[in-house]
Order: sequence, then structure tokens, then C-alpha cells
Amino acid sequence: MVTHLYDYNDKYMIAQIVNADPDVDKVAYSSFETDNTGLWTVNGPGSYKSSNAITGSAGFTLGANSLTASLTIGKPYILSFWAYAGSQVVVSGNVV
Repeated sequence: MVTHLYDYNDKYMIAQIVNADPDVDKVAYSSFETDNTGLWTVNGPGSYKSSNAITGSAGFTLGANSLTASLTIGKPYILSFWAYAGSQVVVSGNVV
């Protein structure tokens, strides 16, 4: 099974996920260059800054807030992200 993710007003495919059922396996993603948070829940205010752009026109500054997403129990996941020096990352749940 293959899931395709679209962003930029559903104009462009931004990712392809292999072995993911689009009806069961919810994929949380975001480039943070659009207002779409892609199934991530932002807990608290954040801001978009052009000075934080890694590959595009803006980056998302989370500050002391957090992001959460629901996962399907019993499936492996990959968490991939960019962070600046001094950032703190805490992953909650069963990590293998």
C-alpha cells in the first residue's frame, strides 16, 4: 500500500509513504511552510519566520510549546525533523 500526501492547497504531492494504509495509518507531517499542520497538534502558540527557513521560505518556531500526533499502536514509525542547536526533544511513548 502507498499513501500520497498533498499540500499547497492540494496542488503538489509532497510525500509518498510506502506500507501505509491511508484509512488506518494516520501520517503526521508538515513542512511548516503552509498553514496545514498535517495531523500534528500544536500545543501553544508558534510562529513562522523567514530567518528559520531550512529549505524553503519559512520555518516554524515552536518555542517552549509541543507537537503531538496520534499513532497506530503496534506499528513502527520514523520521526524526522530539523532542530537548531540548543533545542530539546522529548519523545513520549514506547520507543524502540
